[in-house]
Amino acid sequence: MSDGDSVESPPKAEPAPLHEEIAYGPPGGAGHRVRAADGVGIRVGFWRSGLRGTVLILPGRGEYAEKYGRAAARLAAREYSVAVIDWRGHGLSDRVGGHPTATHVQAFRDYLWDVKAVVDFLDSSAAPRPLHLLAHSMGGTVGLRALIEGLDAASVVFVSPLWGYNLSGAALTAARIVTGVVRVFGALETPVLKGARSRAESVAFRKNVVTSHEPMFRWLRDQTHTHPELGRTAPTARWVSEALAECRALESLPSPDTPCLAIIGSEETVVRPEAVRDRVNRWSGGRLHVIPGCRHEPLMEAPAIRERAFEETVRHFDRNG
Repeated sequence: MSDGDSVESPPKAEPAPLHEEIAYGPPGGAGHRVRAADGVGIRVGFWRSGLRGTVLILPGRGEYAEKYGRAAARLAAREYSVAVIDWRGHGLSDRVGGHPTATHVQAFRDYLWDVKAVVDFLDSSAAPRPLHLLAHSMGGTVGLRALIEGLDAASVVFVSPLWGYNLSGAALTAARIVTGVVRVFGALETPVLKGARSRAESVAFRKNVVTSHEPMFRWLRDQTHTHPELGRTAPTARWVSEALAECRALESLPSPDTPCLAIIGSEETVVRPEAVRDRVNRWSGGRLHVIPGCRHEPLMEAPAIRERAFEETVRHFDRNG
């Protein structure tokens, strides 16, 4: 899957916190700390709750395992076990970069180390097979690259995948110029795009772009108020530069053979819907499901929207199990 395949396997997992009082996950959840082959400590939340297979959730930027507790409960009710990764620099995984709360990464490929560490953990834990991927936003960027490079998964559901930013040509050019200037002056760990934050803990409900459902919005906000260490703020200049570069690099690569479903909302404003449509059109057997009235996070939306997204997701997993 990555250059890490030739590196010695990471040591055995250690216990890690999983804040079940805010996650509302199914019974039996536990946090584990694994170490990626490059030495970074990665937390994984794992609910061994079903024998039909294991769903590995690859979250978006700024997300964390507890945010997907309710999703894990829904999947557990359909007899799936669930694992959620905290990317490096996210949640309770090791911080990278010098800023205490900004989202940072040295290279986007580093996230592949995290995927490999968690898959190795699931293998060593005899997690139920087959493995399915559920990848949201930035997790869709990493998940697509991992599948292209050989990650063995029975199927994948991409939810609002970040395969291109929903920016005008001028805004995209400006973002590239800003990150380029920052790179020249050696300030790549500087947080940028502070005014564009869409996380529930940082904006008013009426301004948020992730969900139209205020109770869910409040739940997400309360999670990071209760445990501030889980939250992230703006990305660093390097993160933005690496994300833009990875989206461009993926555009020219062929789609893997993994059965694919992509879900986006009709009110999507974060990722570029045209990039999602283009990728699905180039994916043999790939399907695109558009949900009316849905914003950036279908799994965190109003009940009817959330139900539709879950039913499409589980139907896809069941069909390819």
